[in-house]
Amino acid sequence: LFAYVYIARYQGEPGAAARGQKIYEGKGCSICHVASGEEAVGPPLRQLTEGKSREHITQAMWNHAPQMNSRLTGQNLSWAHLTAAELADLLCFLSEGWNEEQGAANGK
Repeated sequence: LFAYVYIARYQGEPGAAARGQKIYEGKGCSICHVASGEEAVGPPLRQLTEGKSREHITQAMWNHAPQMNSRLTGQNLSWAHLTAAELADLLCFLSEGWNEEQGAANGK
């Protein structure tokens, strides 16, 4: 419920997967969360988020926050700070953008 309310109150532009991918890489998410394959510091995100609703992803991130904070602290890393627009873009990428990422990697 919290995830829905959080996303529903955002009145800005809809997220864009291409911008979300840049945030995923630029804010350091990809350091701990590889797209797929073996787990790094955190679990691979593609298999957990691809095709899921933004509300589902937000809920999972919210519920996982205490464990994530412990791992970040253990790795001497800090939490990424996201604006509402950056969060919308990141959620769009995590939900819908993996296919675009694969297409870009293949030169499409």
